[in-house]
Amino acid sequence: MVGWSELRATWPTEAGPAREKAVRDAFAAGDALPWIWREVVVHDPAFGRLARFSVPTDTLSIGEPGDSVRVNVTHETAQYLADQEGLLLQTPRIADAAQAQAEQWIDATRVTSGALWKIDGAPTSTAYMQAHSEAIDARANRPASIGGPWKFWINSKRLENLDGLALGAKSAMQYGFWTHDKITKATGGQHPDLYVWQNPGSTHPVTYTDYSEHHQPMARWALVEGPGFAPGGEFRDVVEMAKDPELWALVNHDGPILMHHPHLPVCPPGVACEPSPSGGGKIPPPPPGGPPQPPTPPPPAAGFDRYRLAPVAAVGILFAAAAWSQK
Repeated sequence: MVGWSELRATWPTEAGPAREKAVRDAFAAGDALPWIWREVVVHDPAFGRLARFSVPTDTLSIGEPGDSVRVNVTHETAQYLADQEGLLLQTPRIADAAQAQAEQWIDATRVTSGALWKIDGAPTSTAYMQAHSEAIDARANRPASIGGPWKFWINSKRLENLDGLALGAKSAMQYGFWTHDKITKATGGQHPDLYVWQNPGSTHPVTYTDYSEHHQPMARWALVEGPGFAPGGEFRDVVEMAKDPELWALVNHDGPILMHHPHLPVCPPGVACEPSPSGGGKIPPPPPGGPPQPPTPPPPAAGFDRYRLAPVAAVGILFAAAAWSQK
């Protein structure tokens, strides 16, 4: 592995195709920190069931332990990387549950204020990307799970309806910047005390990113417990759960959903990319080897408890944060 302090000198200073290539090249070269998995539980009261999903404790980081940075990616790159690992992008319901159940809470209002807004350059710059990652590191410890301070590119039913998308098939869908300030209710529908600066939004194309757009996929398998399943639960493919008339609500908040961007190519590892699902491409079967082992919880973060940081920014800074996140 190569540390970020060495890689940084070779990376573009701004977001764009060259930086996306740098992310993909570093990922392919093994210069990404390995995922540490944790359990995220979602309940469906209507059927009396629950599902145990596996989600990483942190977001994609390039470098080596002790010398890495959380990188920003486009929806196009996030989908590609998920495909390459046999993983999935999250939905609002899964993302909300992952934030709410994290061991360390960093309110998005806090991490987008103060020093971060004093960085020279645009919010799409690599300097902003690094500053955002450092602001998170200053408030939380790896490897314990973190919730709150980022947005993700997500799967959304809205992407399946081109008539509702200003950018058509090139529309991306972002969601996040979780907070306990009463901004906008979180979309997933199961966490009444959770709010977001960014509801699912399709303003940007699949080639856009800024400092807030991080990559945190989810595993392909989930353990489902409750009526109709064996004692102790049974593993199910999340792609199939998301389409199932009785199981979709464990995965998504507003109906059955396709667990892939409908208009981006399907790019499984080791073979050429296939057409997008809307163009006839198929999401491949789950990776070989069967269901994953239950995730092992990481050790507690030394010196940090699960906490909720109160907002400290001035009103003007809050409006600035809203301007960049309400898109």
